[in-house]
Amino acid sequence: MPSLSKIRASLSFHKSGRWCVFLILVCVASILAGIIGLTSSNIGILIAVIALGGICFLLIIQNIEIGFYFALALGFLYAGVSRIFNNEYNLTTPLLLLIVLLFGIWILKGALKKDSVKVPWHPIILFDLVMSAYVALEVFNPVAASIPGWLSIFWQGIVYILFLFIALHLLSNIKKIRFFFRFIFGIIFITALYGCIQQWLGFSSSDWRWLNTNPRIIGLFSLPGEGIRKFSFLTDPANYGTMMASGLVGMLVLMNGPFNKKKKILLGLMAVITFLGMSYSGTRTANVMIAAGVCVYILMTLYKKSTQIVAISFCIILGFLLYAPIHNNVTINRFRTAFVNPKYDPSFDVRLHNRRMMQPFMHQHPFGAGISTVGAAGQKYNPQLFLGNVPPDGAYFNIALEQGWIGLLLTFAFAICILYYCVHYFYQSRNEEIRIYYAAITAMLFSMYLGAYAQFTVTSIPQSLIYFSLLACIIKLHTFEVAPELSKLNS
Repeated sequence: MPSLSKIRASLSFHKSGRWCVFLILVCVASILAGIIGLTSSNIGILIAVIALGGICFLLIIQNIEIGFYFALALGFLYAGVSRIFNNEYNLTTPLLLLIVLLFGIWILKGALKKDSVKVPWHPIILFDLVMSAYVALEVFNPVAASIPGWLSIFWQGIVYILFLFIALHLLSNIKKIRFFFRFIFGIIFITALYGCIQQWLGFSSSDWRWLNTNPRIIGLFSLPGEGIRKFSFLTDPANYGTMMASGLVGMLVLMNGPFNKKKKILLGLMAVITFLGMSYSGTRTANVMIAAGVCVYILMTLYKKSTQIVAISFCIILGFLLYAPIHNNVTINRFRTAFVNPKYDPSFDVRLHNRRMMQPFMHQHPFGAGISTVGAAGQKYNPQLFLGNVPPDGAYFNIALEQGWIGLLLTFAFAICILYYCVHYFYQSRNEEIRIYYAAITAMLFSMYLGAYAQFTVTSIPQSLIYFSLLACIIKLHTFEVAPELSKLNS
């Protein structure tokens, strides 16, 4: 019998061990998927999920880094798994509880080893705590009467802070940062590929079953003459499209990094599939996000000849997509509508009308109406308020109504603080690999912030998990400036 220490060493996330763990999990998942496909039984699926969950739980106890990446993967897959069960099982709460479990294991292991748990009190972390404190004070908002509605959002914000602390602990050297980016771009590529499969081969039986359970869903997801917008594993086409957009921005930036040709070609192929998947979502905000992210990268690195070539190529491609005499392609036509004059866009007119209608309310309520008072959340937790009938449209509009213009100003200040440190560390660094990571993070975050005008790009899962992981990268990367591993760029 091998000793516990040997088993633990074989499962560690160092060198080839991490790939062995992933290979085992993929094999187990593939076998279970085959059994599920043959039986088509919900009971069989439930048993398979429990078995796989048990295996993952044992691995997490041994190494919380496995749990960290499992949580990231589950953030992409939980909605798709829920659809298999006709949404009878909501996996959002288990995902958040998994993060709490990871944090608890980390603290417990530190206590057993008598190691102090160190958290770098960076201004980004302090500002995030201020934001959480403001949300905590919203419990005293006299307009909203629902404590459960406030608690559902507040505790989720606390869990994200715990996730940030875990990421800060795990992303402890440049090699782990590299692996993190490989992992997230890999799972973004897989998610995009499944969206393409939905477009090319059609929806799976579980997807169709879920769509047919509520005619309103088909109405929301359908476009005239274009069929149903694709959503891959995620909750809806908007979430899918914006997630693919921010991921695509990161891939495009890293293609200009100090990496070998094989990696650049691989990133290019992944970027093509990701762009197609994003296009099939029919999310016009995603198109604007890509343009904004690429423009930020160009502005940051315009002094480089390669960037000047990228800028010219980007303008040519964008001009072709907007003005080429191609009128029978629904995907290209949908792409063009994101850049036309907004006054010709009926949906934009509706959004603008809603925001103008609510401006007097915002002016009269500097602290907003309280948490979970707008849209579907408002109908569930605060049905006595008229705000439940107001569509939130985007994250900023939702924040302005629920947390007031004070909360909105804090949100903008937090975003500016984050982007400031991204740009500051980018120009401060003298290492090309660290600089390209900071450039990618800056472009991705800027695209997310812009997308939040019309969508929920930062607060929805899995984008929220990626977002807080990127914050950890911002805080940690500049500390690796003199790391010896940086000389091995192709490792």
